[in-house]
Amino acid sequence: MDSTPSRPNSARGTRRASSDGGCRMSKPTGRLLNRRWSPRGDQTPGTPRGPRFLARVKRALFTPSKDKAGMTFLCANKTWRQNMSQGRLPKMVKVGLRVPWASQSCRLCDIELGSLREARTHLIRIHRPWKVFYRCSRCAGTFAHLPSVVCHVPKCTPRQTTTPADPGHYRCDLCTKVFSSSRGYSNHRRSKHTAAYLREKQGSQLKERNGNSHWSKEDTASLRQMIDEEGNSPGLYAKAAARFPTMTPRQIREKCRLIRASARTSVVKSPTTHNANQDLRDLEVELPPQPSVAVLKEALEAQLTGGEGDEGLDPLHCSGRDLNRYVRKVIRLLCRQTPKVLGGKIKRTSPGNPKRLKQSKRFRYKIMQTRYRRDRPTLARWILDGKEKSECPISRAEVASGYKRIWEAGDSFKGLGGFAAMPPADNSPLCVPISAEEALRAVRRMDPKGAPGPDGLRRSDLLRWDNKGRKLANLFNTILHKGKLPSCLKRSRTTLIPKSSDSAKLADLSQWRPITIGSVMLRAFSGILARRLKEACPVHTRQRGFIESPGCSENLLLMDGLLRIAKKEVRPLAVVFVDFAKAFDSVSHQHIAEVLTRKGVDEWMRKLIQDSYKGCTTVVRTKHGETDRIHIKVGVKQGDPLSPLLFNLALDPLLYVLENKGVGFRVGGRSLTALAFADDLVLLSDSWKGMERNLQILEIFSSLTGLKVNPSKCHGFMLDKSQRRYTINDCEVWKLAGTPIHMVPGHEAVTYLGVQISPAKGILTPPLRTLVKDMVARITRAELKPSQKVEILRTYALPRLIYMADHGMACGSLLDGCDRDIRSAVKGWLHLEPHTTDGVCYASFQDGGLGLIKLAAHIPTVQLRRIMAMYNSTDECTKSVARATMPVSNIWALWNRVRGIKRSGDHSRPDLNAIDLKEASTAAWRGREFGRWCKLKTQGVGIEVFRADKISNSWLREPTGARFHESEMIMGLQLRTCTFPTLSSRVRGRGRTHDALLCRLCGRQQETIRHIIGNCVSVKPNRMANHNKICGFLQRVAEEAGWLVARERRLVSDSGSVGVPDLVMVKGREAIILDVAICFEANQDTLYDSEVRKIKKYSGFTMAVKTIHPDVRNVSVCGFPMGARGKWHKNNTAILTKLGVSKKRAKQLAVVMSRRALLQTVDTCKVFRALARRQRVPR
Repeated sequence: MDSTPSRPNSARGTRRASSDGGCRMSKPTGRLLNRRWSPRGDQTPGTPRGPRFLARVKRALFTPSKDKAGMTFLCANKTWRQNMSQGRLPKMVKVGLRVPWASQSCRLCDIELGSLREARTHLIRIHRPWKVFYRCSRCAGTFAHLPSVVCHVPKCTPRQTTTPADPGHYRCDLCTKVFSSSRGYSNHRRSKHTAAYLREKQGSQLKERNGNSHWSKEDTASLRQMIDEEGNSPGLYAKAAARFPTMTPRQIREKCRLIRASARTSVVKSPTTHNANQDLRDLEVELPPQPSVAVLKEALEAQLTGGEGDEGLDPLHCSGRDLNRYVRKVIRLLCRQTPKVLGGKIKRTSPGNPKRLKQSKRFRYKIMQTRYRRDRPTLARWILDGKEKSECPISRAEVASGYKRIWEAGDSFKGLGGFAAMPPADNSPLCVPISAEEALRAVRRMDPKGAPGPDGLRRSDLLRWDNKGRKLANLFNTILHKGKLPSCLKRSRTTLIPKSSDSAKLADLSQWRPITIGSVMLRAFSGILARRLKEACPVHTRQRGFIESPGCSENLLLMDGLLRIAKKEVRPLAVVFVDFAKAFDSVSHQHIAEVLTRKGVDEWMRKLIQDSYKGCTTVVRTKHGETDRIHIKVGVKQGDPLSPLLFNLALDPLLYVLENKGVGFRVGGRSLTALAFADDLVLLSDSWKGMERNLQILEIFSSLTGLKVNPSKCHGFMLDKSQRRYTINDCEVWKLAGTPIHMVPGHEAVTYLGVQISPAKGILTPPLRTLVKDMVARITRAELKPSQKVEILRTYALPRLIYMADHGMACGSLLDGCDRDIRSAVKGWLHLEPHTTDGVCYASFQDGGLGLIKLAAHIPTVQLRRIMAMYNSTDECTKSVARATMPVSNIWALWNRVRGIKRSGDHSRPDLNAIDLKEASTAAWRGREFGRWCKLKTQGVGIEVFRADKISNSWLREPTGARFHESEMIMGLQLRTCTFPTLSSRVRGRGRTHDALLCRLCGRQQETIRHIIGNCVSVKPNRMANHNKICGFLQRVAEEAGWLVARERRLVSDSGSVGVPDLVMVKGREAIILDVAICFEANQDTLYDSEVRKIKKYSGFTMAVKTIHPDVRNVSVCGFPMGARGKWHKNNTAILTKLGVSKKRAKQLAVVMSRRALLQTVDTCKVFRALARRQRVPR
């Protein structure tokens, strides 16, 4: 058979030449194989592509001809026979060999071919086609290798599938989709309509009872009860057969064996008290008191020296009154030295007549620019969220009464009861005096822009008062020795932070989070205590909040991994998300003190912590002003460095009891009963009864300690097994404090640590595309300059997406779509052509780019580093779950994505030890983007010279600060990417003649950027003026350094040649001949070659300089090349140093001259554009 597919005609058919030379219409071939096609296209849409559909098309396409020809020729050009030369096939002709093969002659040269191997060898050696493949005559399948088709043919029995008369036979009743197969219909409902799918499955399971041969839950429970009652006594199987008549004897014996094995496994796995029916009343009984530990004060007295020194205090003999007086004196001194900031609010002028739109826009633009200069984070929040400042609109009286009910309420702590068994603390880290280095380190770790406390002190005030840390160390040691906090440090201020962006919800006080901060002096001291107490009292291993580890990543990995394991192994999994009501604000101070006592923390440290909350007051700041002082009798101060650790320690008793007496989910040889991130608690179990027991433990803990749980905001779900599939929430509802817990169905999700978790699908992919489009639209509408919009996007908008895209495991196609939206917006803001290279967006500042984040490259890098950290985590549970749920092949595929390899040809076994995390970095993918930019034929000309050049690219990070107007910044980017509009760039690829591309002004050469900058006669005066400005700048620098400078001095050499260098500088016995050149940076050698030419040109005039200046002994000849697009030649720095300029000053001058060279080129291009517009030359 000899077939030559041609281009589809208007009827979407193709012509196929038969062996007799005739042509007839056939079904779609070639590229149409991958399109959706229906035999009844005029009635219904095409069905989804699939193996069966393609097989039908192949069988229709390669219908065996009558002569049983064994060769098929495929080519897009139907005249390929006419293009044959010396028996060789033209390029792009593929030959298919029919299997089974019958001895026949070659269709091209009539040579007898007895076997497939002979036919293949003959074609490759004589006719040389583009490709040879094999085609099965039964199923029309194609194969690339001979062994594959030889093994396939004996076993080939094509399935005779029945195609429904209507391709839309399987029609979804919940949407408009139609399917041609039941499998496609079922998969669609499972992924898109999960709730309906699960309801159908659960309904079908309820119908499956004694009428079939499957074991139901009731049957299994009944058989287990019989085994418990009868044991191994004879007649068990007979009784079971009588009770279950629909089951065969083999099914009964096998089910009994599985029940006994399950019982033995549960005994082995639960050697401790993990019994769901065990009594929990012993948890309410108080344990014997813990002996007190008192070693801290004696250790401090032994190590501290008495006597008042230069620091102003005697730690051993200072009284509490003297300590309080000293702290007040220091605060007054520092407040008096702090300069007052004038003009706290923006003075707003009236916009005038609101009917005049132009004036109103001008007013809004002015306000926006003022905010951009003063407070960019607040402006970004206002643009992206629609809110400038998150001030609480609730009245002061309502806020004051609300927090008085919380903080001034009576203490409801009853005791720890049986929750007091915890590992002892190690007090050795606490028994060391605070050193000056430790005190100074604590201050420097604070945020430089952090808000001041009620006393007005800032971090900079402490560093200015004590830059060595000695005074602070002496003060902190005095407080530590006295065990009391000065009363002036117990005052604080509370700011309300919104929990939601919905303005309707913010009318409720519970939707605001109070952040209470004290003096910076107290925060520094609390930071030191927190680090020491954390070392002395490690929190429970399942508490991942406020510790030095990726706690969110670990808990999310465990949550998603447990869901995957439960579904894969069809194991029951019970999950409950617990919501504590105002946990940080309502935890009892006695609760914290009792936990520290039970852990064995030193008595003096416990006394100091208790005293820090005794008499502590705060004022709450609202939109309407500050409230009256409120006493903090319960709760910890959110904003104090010690508070997170104290709260974690308060929850430790619950986590230890859940671990010892709760029923968890076993994974990696360990039982997981809870996941905690501060007050975000998740309870886990492997059964419904086990979760009920865990909730009972939680209720007892809550009633004893006073930490209330909000059942209405708790969520849970239960994955259970039914036969060979899992079910969701096929159980009773759990109750907490008598209130039912909301059971999350399969089609819903619950928010945990910022991501959505669904019982059916695990962690859901976030709607990144929608968020990106919303952010871009908001920034586009803002009255900002183009460069300012890019800054808001780069610094404040894109970082918001990284966390959810990372943990949501966003796929490559989604990230690519987000990147396209971002690039399109940025190029629109900057008025760049759409075809402008993407490298200018993603390259780093020091390489000449805008430094934007490419999500498709950055997110896989973040994901790989996070996954490898989980894979090698110090937490054994995290490590085991990571290795059980993350296949090595998936990590290796992610590694290939990080390296930019879409399809790896290496089929060897992946080795995780070969992954180099240094390549998984932002610098690595930015370097690849810059490398692709450099390889571009037009836009990459001369870009390599700007690699890692901070001087030449200094204007890109902050164009306004570099004194670039927006139009100059935009044109600078056009010059860097060679996209400045010229005749050559506008008609590139359109086949215009040479005369049509001549310069519109001079008409001598093609109109290109290089011609405009270096050769166009019409703008030659501008080029000369640019050259003279650089010379004048160097002259002023030299004269400031004490050199005598002559501009364009005429010199005559010994041979009679005349030279006019730009500058001749003389100082004492030294002289320098300097000539400036401004040239287009075409490659890395452009500026170096220009320097060499200048030196060679004026080397013969040294004697002429000595003749003019007899005192001169040494004459140096230097070239000073500058890049027209802002490239700074490194050897120019040495020339400035030779003039006597310091290194720091030389770097500053280099930045200024580089910017001036670029701006002067921009001015030249603007002049050319203005002159060209006046010319009416036809293009």
